[in-house]
Amino acid sequence: MKSKENNTTKIQLEEPLSLEPEKTKVPKWLRRLEKESWQAELLISGLALYGTLHLPKFVYWVADTLINVLPVDYYLAGYAISFLYLFGISILTTFFIIHFILRAYWIGLIGLNSVFPNGYKVEGGFYSEIYSRLVAKMLPTVRESIKEIDKLCSGLFSGAFVFILMYGMMSVTLGVLLVIYMATNDYIPKIVWIILGILYLIVNVIMMAFAFMGKSEKFRNNEKLQTNFFKISKIYGNINTPFFYKPLSQIMFTSQSNTEKLSSNLKVGMPFIIIAMVLSMYYLFQSNIGIMIDKGSGDQINIHDNTVYSNNYLDQYEIDQNIFVPVIDSDIISGPYVKLFIPILSNEKYLREELCGEYEKDEALSRDENRIEKRKFYLKCVEQYVHVYINEAKYDAEFLQHNHIQAGRTGVQCYIPSSILSPGQNKLKVEKTKNEAKEIYDSYIINFWYAPY
Repeated sequence: MKSKENNTTKIQLEEPLSLEPEKTKVPKWLRRLEKESWQAELLISGLALYGTLHLPKFVYWVADTLINVLPVDYYLAGYAISFLYLFGISILTTFFIIHFILRAYWIGLIGLNSVFPNGYKVEGGFYSEIYSRLVAKMLPTVRESIKEIDKLCSGLFSGAFVFILMYGMMSVTLGVLLVIYMATNDYIPKIVWIILGILYLIVNVIMMAFAFMGKSEKFRNNEKLQTNFFKISKIYGNINTPFFYKPLSQIMFTSQSNTEKLSSNLKVGMPFIIIAMVLSMYYLFQSNIGIMIDKGSGDQINIHDNTVYSNNYLDQYEIDQNIFVPVIDSDIISGPYVKLFIPILSNEKYLREELCGEYEKDEALSRDENRIEKRKFYLKCVEQYVHVYINEAKYDAEFLQHNHIQAGRTGVQCYIPSSILSPGQNKLKVEKTKNEAKEIYDSYIINFWYAPY
């Protein structure tokens, strides 16, 4: 008797797992919510669209902070992170704009269907019967369009949610890795990070290969490969999205398991990527991220004698534009002096420490007195690595520390008397040097016109 029970149990365990949904009665409130989910979608989509249109300003702030804080050697990494943020925001904006438009169109179709429940009128309408039949044959019915657009909008909405979680986790991970890299750069050789980066790329290539093989007809029924693909995907997903792996998998698996061909996903996804790329490039040109590209690749900015750069003149700045290069009031000077402001970024701290060391607090002085002495020490050190030239002649500038009203940028300011200027075109050069050998760290040329009264 006992043996029979064991056999029965064994047979039951060996039965294949059913993937068919259980036939349970759906509660009335849930059926109603499913039918009216478009209302919540439209509301959230509108709010999300409003929010994403303001997110680029946040990325501009992040990029400006990275320019100020990151050493120049890390600028390319800062550029990559900033651009990824912009690209992600562009995709989200594209998602929500298209979703909002489609939902509005869907609501219009519902209203049209309620007014004309019989659909197209072929006989006795505004158009001839022959033309009407041809058009009606070409177009889907209004009810079919309502159903398809509703399906598409729900898919877009869930896709936007997946993208927010995936891209958000990736952005946070990149930021954390950059901080770890900066903190351990002096202890871990760069080759180790390069090897880790190569290994990460190899893992991603392997995952792409497994995904391609797993979805191909040839290996679709290969139990060993499919099982290994599942195990590796699970590990990979838990590492990349540790807190959101199951919710993301649920949405993505539901969507992709109901799509038979990869081309269907590409047809839907490619327009989003193309629009997002165009939008992200627009956002890029509105930001200061280009500074990280130029300086991170070893180029200097604002150095050409025969060029006028708008970011060197304060009257050409926008209200909230940040200052990262030396500025004067205007490209035409007519007063008794030229006011020159030179931003001192946080990443220049090592230049001062290399030349002057750190200020040592004097215990015999009060806190306010130490603060005054520290400022004197700072300005004296700045004078050692910041040099001003007027028409190729060295000018001994007397710097004053200044927090500029334009975006609160910290730097130094000096005043150049117009008595040393030539009527007409003048050239002002600002150089920042490093170490005792006075190697060029930064160089800027500001062309301006002096028009005396």
